[in-house]
Amino acid sequence: MLTEVRVIVAVAGAAVLACGCAESAAPPIGPGVYVAMNGSALATVGTPGVQDIPFGEALLTYSRELSGLHADQREQADAAIRNQVLWLAVILERMPAASAEPELRRAAALIRAQMEPEAPSVEETKRALALAANALLIAARRGYALEPEVAAYGRDFAGAVSAIDARRTPPDRAGVITALVRAERMLAQMYAINAR
Repeated sequence: MLTEVRVIVAVAGAAVLACGCAESAAPPIGPGVYVAMNGSALATVGTPGVQDIPFGEALLTYSRELSGLHADQREQADAAIRNQVLWLAVILERMPAASAEPELRRAAALIRAQMEPEAPSVEETKRALALAANALLIAARRGYALEPEVAAYGRDFAGAVSAIDARRTPPDRAGVITALVRAERMLAQMYAINAR
């Protein structure tokens, strides 16, 4: 019995590994189609320093909540999107660079102000995401200048924010979620570099 369980676990692990290695393109957004990180990548990255722990905890929460967010949930998605953008503000404040980078703290405060309404418009959400993208690009240029992949992820995030159609009806929830996923990828890369 124990041997059978080990074989099943080994086969399942090999299947997951093979499928995981074969996927290189960004997954599409939709119900049940993707799980961006689900926290597993953060749990296995290096050994974080004391200053990285609050950043990692906030990023882990952001990732877990983002993995359940889908554009077709409509009003439920709107509330979840607002929460995710507010989590970006928390992450900006908890980044180790925040003590040295006033832009990160200022961006966090502006994001909160932008998301103040209970149901912010897509335009307000886009402006808040643009604030986050700008602050993260500045942090990437200053603190991660020797890590070109951080800047590349930052450009992807900024590009996704630019692509959000704030005038579209129904609201461009998929575009907003795409930007949130791109932010997660950039932040995860920053965290991984910090934990080296």
